[in-house]
Amino acid sequence: MAEAAPSEDTADEMESAEQAAGLWLERAYIAAALLHDPEQAAEAARSAVELADDPLGRAKAGAVLIGTLVELGRDAEASEALKARGQALIRLGKGQLAETERRLGFLLFGRADFGNPQHLELLRTELARAQKFGDPETVTVVGAALAGQVWAAATPEKPGQLEEAVALVRLSIAAAQGLSDPQQTHSVIAWAGCLFSAIDDPAFSRESAQLLDTALNYILDGDSGLPISYLAAALQARAQLHGRAGEFAEAVELADERAQLCLDVGAALEAFEALIFSAALHSKIDQDAVAVQRAAQALSLTGKAVIEPQRAITTHFNLGQYQLWSGDPQSALATLQAVSGQETAFGLPAGARAETLIWRGRAANACQDEDQAKGCWAQAMQLAEQAQLPEATAMAGIDLAQALLAAQDQTVLPVVERALAAARQAGVPQFLVHALDVSGRAKAEFGDVAGLQDLDEAAEFAASHGAEWNVADVLDSKGRALLRLLRVTEAAQTLDAAAGRFAAVGDGLSAAMAQLARARGLAVAEEFEPAYSAYAASVEQLAGLGEPAAMQHQAVSLEFAQLLDEQGFGEAAQAVRRGALR
Repeated sequence: MAEAAPSEDTADEMESAEQAAGLWLERAYIAAALLHDPEQAAEAARSAVELADDPLGRAKAGAVLIGTLVELGRDAEASEALKARGQALIRLGKGQLAETERRLGFLLFGRADFGNPQHLELLRTELARAQKFGDPETVTVVGAALAGQVWAAATPEKPGQLEEAVALVRLSIAAAQGLSDPQQTHSVIAWAGCLFSAIDDPAFSRESAQLLDTALNYILDGDSGLPISYLAAALQARAQLHGRAGEFAEAVELADERAQLCLDVGAALEAFEALIFSAALHSKIDQDAVAVQRAAQALSLTGKAVIEPQRAITTHFNLGQYQLWSGDPQSALATLQAVSGQETAFGLPAGARAETLIWRGRAANACQDEDQAKGCWAQAMQLAEQAQLPEATAMAGIDLAQALLAAQDQTVLPVVERALAAARQAGVPQFLVHALDVSGRAKAEFGDVAGLQDLDEAAEFAASHGAEWNVADVLDSKGRALLRLLRVTEAAQTLDAAAGRFAAVGDGLSAAMAQLARARGLAVAEEFEPAYSAYAASVEQLAGLGEPAAMQHQAVSLEFAQLLDEQGFGEAAQAVRRGALR
């Protein structure tokens, strides 16, 4: 006798149960992958199994349930769940996969140990069996499990293991192409893309990008049915690849999407990390005001997730940097002062405390609090020296020396000596060029011609590293140092060379300022004809920069006009003034 068709009410109930099962399964995935809460994941997965009225739903939910129960060490319950999943697989016509899972037991659900040769051998045996029978789903499942274990065991000392893991991942991808369920196929593609993204190699980065783009296009194209956790993982991996390639605008879009996704599902710890990553990317594209918002939002989550104190302090420190770079030094100073207090309270290493003091000094300097700035840098330098950290010593010393030199404070000389010694020890080209530059200027300021040797060394070192802008900058410093030593002719030639080099690398403003320094030096020496030429060159360079340099153009033009007036060239002065007011 034929079965009666289900009533409309019964059909609605079945549809409602199916929807509820789907929601519980999604919650299980979220709890397992984003909330890192296996207890909640297990309960959600169990509800999904109980509500599912089809074998496919029970099989999918069963896989999550088994994995979380194994993680929790609830083996008896996991065994029962494994049997129930096996029955669901058999009803789906997937008897070979059910039998394989029965033989391997929990090895496919998180119990495999890559350090146990027997586990790896069992997985290899089952993979060979599945390949022999030509079952793509079993090959995919076992191949992926074995790939994960070999991948985890791979070390730089054993490159063969990584090669085997990669081959197994690719085998799983190929097998997944033969699956009838596109969700399962694309879940494998997303998993493989995430795995390959961890290899810092251009070839793997390209392959990973292709896999992740395929997965993301599928997930984002309507209702793919793939869990949100897969989307979160793919977004993170693809954003990191964009960032590694310097494609920060593309990276920040995906990073923001992942951060919002984590916030939407209440995954506070994942959202914290996603917001930190987003903030760093926004800063990379000079959107530091947005970076401030992201970092502040991340810190607001510290009460909702278990976050290591040092991680939170680092984020607080980064917030201070973003505030400074966004043009808000007052907020930056307050933030970094708070960070110093946190670092002291938690006993952080001297290196971390020194770095914070360096940035506190920069924030204080931007607030025109020179005394606080110098105090921070002096303290940072002392801390870094005690901890034998030459890079931090050089950074703090260079900043302190710049401030002392600006104040024409002769105590700059011993400071710059310590900073230069630290820079040589650190071996960082940028630090050494800056230390030599400030050392040369400081010595020349107080009449020591040995400063010119430091500046020559800095220029040669920068040139040897192809740092053309730095060469121009050091030449500019040398020209000004020569002026302090009253060697005007040499100074004028050097500043003219600096201006030419600045212009060659596209820094028109610095070129104009070099010509202005040249003009002033020549005017003081009463060498007026070359001074007029230098002023004219500066005015012309600033005019070519347009609106961004309008204020400088006007100021230099008026200064030039005043000199012309003083030397009795009133008509020429008026012409220069008219040009300044256009």
